[in-house]
Amino acid sequence: MPLTIPSETNVDIIHAKVHARRAAMYEKDRLGRLCDLRSFANLVAEFFPEEGIEDHRQLQKRLTEDHLSQLTWIPDHLGGRPHELFMWLLRRYQIENLKVIFRGFHARRGAQEVSRHLISTPDALALPAQQMLSAAAADELAELVPGKAGKKIEAAALAGAAAYKKKGEPFFFEAALDGFFYSRLLQLAGEPSIEDLTCCLPLLALDANCYLIILVIRARFNYDFPFDEIEPLVRVPGAVPLATLRAVHSADSVRDAVGALPKTLGKVVGSDVDDPEALERAFKAYSYTRANAAFYGSGISMAVPVAFYYLKRIELQNLIRLTEAYRYGLSAEQMRRSLVPPLE
Repeated sequence: MPLTIPSETNVDIIHAKVHARRAAMYEKDRLGRLCDLRSFANLVAEFFPEEGIEDHRQLQKRLTEDHLSQLTWIPDHLGGRPHELFMWLLRRYQIENLKVIFRGFHARRGAQEVSRHLISTPDALALPAQQMLSAAAADELAELVPGKAGKKIEAAALAGAAAYKKKGEPFFFEAALDGFFYSRLLQLAGEPSIEDLTCCLPLLALDANCYLIILVIRARFNYDFPFDEIEPLVRVPGAVPLATLRAVHSADSVRDAVGALPKTLGKVVGSDVDDPEALERAFKAYSYTRANAAFYGSGISMAVPVAFYYLKRIELQNLIRLTEAYRYGLSAEQMRRSLVPPLE
């Protein structure tokens, strides 16, 4: 599944197509109807009735692959810096596969077992999973990231591998990858270029900020890592300042950490959030609101396909949430409340 690089950008075509495809997304009433299907088998039949999917992991993997296929056409209409920016957004899926491989490496799982959790990607985002899982050390695994763009990810992976060697926790490897992903993302949108991509920065920075805050809170309350150990991983130019992240980390509780957030995010979250999951849900609901506003209010610009990317990610997260809800037998009302944004 190759991704082509056109000589120029045609945002007009993308704008028309993403607005047409938005109508087919699982949102609002269409999403709510999935809560009334009564069984996991019915949920599978809604999406892939002929594929013999039997468990929630298979369905989640297949949903993710279908989701990615609905985004990979966009770079075919982008040239220059816009193409580079959107391709970097798609590298999120390569990085997620790399994390799965690394967890398999850490746990000494076999290639056959790990491959069941990897999604199929275009060739430009593919990874040599079997070779990586056979690596003798974390840095050797990192050096196997292929391609010219992969060299950038390799450097981040090597930094993560060094931290992993000291602590023995995959957390450090994954956080290094994510920190580099967001640093490069904000750099691509913020640097001066022929095409003005600064219209994309509000959504990209919001994504980075929410990620970094949740990462720091989990490092503090789930792992009890000192801030000095994670500081190199959360230093992302253009995102939330290190002083703010340090204040979040220093809080005695998640509720207190909310008080250290930037004003805009603190106002959105409110004062009654007292666990990381609730905070993350509040961030996702706000991200949905901002992406929706950008999708309809940005005119014909690169902010529209970027907003579509985030709306599709939230759609996928909702569908995966429903696979888990059917797995655990939640009621339709509980399912609706669990979605982002919640359905009344």
